[in-house]
Amino acid sequence: MKTYTFHHVDSFTDTLFGGNPAGVVFNAEWLSEETMQAFAREVNLSETVFITNQTGTSCTMRYFTPSEEVKFCGHATVAWLFIWAQENKRESDSKQVAHLTISNWLWDLSMSVDSSWAHPLMSMTTPETQLSPTAFTWSDVAERFWVWADIFADDTPILLDKAQQYAYISVNSFAQLELLNPMSTQLQHILSKDGIYGLWVLCPETYASEADLHCRGFFPTLWLPEDPVTWSMQWGIVTYARMHSLIDPQKSQILVEQWHIMWRPGHLSVDILDRKKNIYTISGRAVHVYSAHMTF
Repeated sequence: MKTYTFHHVDSFTDTLFGGNPAGVVFNAEWLSEETMQAFAREVNLSETVFITNQTGTSCTMRYFTPSEEVKFCGHATVAWLFIWAQENKRESDSKQVAHLTISNWLWDLSMSVDSSWAHPLMSMTTPETQLSPTAFTWSDVAERFWVWADIFADDTPILLDKAQQYAYISVNSFAQLELLNPMSTQLQHILSKDGIYGLWVLCPETYASEADLHCRGFFPTLWLPEDPVTWSMQWGIVTYARMHSLIDPQKSQILVEQWHIMWRPGHLSVDILDRKKNIYTISGRAVHVYSAHMTF
């Protein structure tokens, strides 16, 4: 029998019980895929990440929802980075910035943790982002969300990130964003039919005056009606907003809000590194909720 430490972390927030909760399990080399799945089902968070093959600067990560393994989960990655920094699993340099590489099904990702702040700041450099049109229309979205079609402009495009199968669309106001119903079973059906993994809706009106965009993210195909704060959607969100002039074209850092509507507010910042290739650095903080030990 072995004992494993489980950490519950709220990502993309500096406030307890805000942001997006995730589970973290270190030293998971001895866990079978079936046990990882059972573990994730038992703790019943949207995602739990299992860390294997960890060295001082790299590791392999596997992500499980309560029902299945998924290719990538940004907020669980932030949760792991936060615990890793808190437990001093590195030798601090003079600037207290550590650089790491993580491997998952989609990419090898470049990460960093800046521990010079009172609360560590976790950052990730994104892959190149390309969005393309879909056959899915704004009227399809309106019908499946049970809202009036005029909350979307007639020329509102729905664009797809083919690497992740994420679709993006915008509305004009925070009030219109509030109208969307995440429990629509019709939305689940049409997204599954078109091979779309998640749908993200954004608007330029925000809750905080310093923010640039507010967004909502829906995962009905995973039986996750709405996700609190989603890292992997942010490079598509900012790319979409830049393509359609929803943000100041001169700004190099964008602040994005998510899930204020669902009473668990979170936020993160997106620094634009390459405007032509749509490459960004996405940064956020986290809060440790509790740890537990499991022996089996």
